[in-house]
Amino acid sequence: MATENLPLEVDLPGRIRNMRLAPCNAFFALYEAVVNSIHAVLDGPSPDKAKITIRVLRGKSQLAMGGTNEPGPIIGFAIDDNGVGFDEDNFGSFRRSDSTTKARYGGKGVGRLLWLKVFKTIRVVSVFSDGANLYERKFGFSTEGIVNLTTVKTNEPRGTTVTLTSPVEHYRSALQHDPETLAISTIEHCLGYFIDSKKPSVFLEDEQAGYDMELGRPFQDELKSEIKRDDFAVNGAQFRITHLLVRGRRNSRHALHFCANHRCVEDEVLSGKIPGLSGGLRPSMRNGTLSRRNLRSGFLRNSG
Repeated sequence: MATENLPLEVDLPGRIRNMRLAPCNAFFALYEAVVNSIHAVLDGPSPDKAKITIRVLRGKSQLAMGGTNEPGPIIGFAIDDNGVGFDEDNFGSFRRSDSTTKARYGGKGVGRLLWLKVFKTIRVVSVFSDGANLYERKFGFSTEGIVNLTTVKTNEPRGTTVTLTSPVEHYRSALQHDPETLAISTIEHCLGYFIDSKKPSVFLEDEQAGYDMELGRPFQDELKSEIKRDDFAVNGAQFRITHLLVRGRRNSRHALHFCANHRCVEDEVLSGKIPGLSGGLRPSMRNGTLSRRNLRSGFLRNSG
């Protein structure tokens, strides 16, 4: 009697429905797209020239009292990168739920499913190389899977644009923030990459709000105060601990973050565990203004 093996099918609408995501975490869909772009540029042929641009997409501007135009509501984001693109390996990985392709970066293969949780319309345009030729791959991503796929030869430069639009009603109001807040929250989520010596250039553009910023600047100006790194070994395994002193902000806290592959695996609040460590770490005068600092200590990770 002949036997056969059958792959397990995934009920994508059911998978998305069963994913839990609080409205306050709606931006995780954006963060996952940004992290994917970071991986793409690090895998690209010129990581030293890596560039990622986050474009805020808004609806029609609104006329405020006084006759001035206010930025319209956020309806989505477009994330551009000059990375390796959706070549056969990456496209195959994208098509597999819980893919292990990004395991070397700490990825779990489910981040793109958050796109479907928060947004109704996802469009991907990617240029990749296959030998001496460049190809452009376009497709939509929905609960039906990959839709309207086309692949043609092109002379366009390598890179990818992921466009997330039409937010689900449950998450729409949670996406409404000013670009400065969005910039800082993106930096904080990707902090492991921003403190790395090989960090890519990440830009945030919000045309209606008149905002265009390379996120390395607010990282330097608004967050980072001091960085110190120490290497040590435990039973032959090499580790690095990065001590990051950041300027205190509302709801900031002292914490130790345990990281692997630039991702936080676990964090632990330090207040109450170290005698005298409460409130700001120490006061300092900057330009005549008293500022407070907090220790986002740790980013303890294996460096081997």
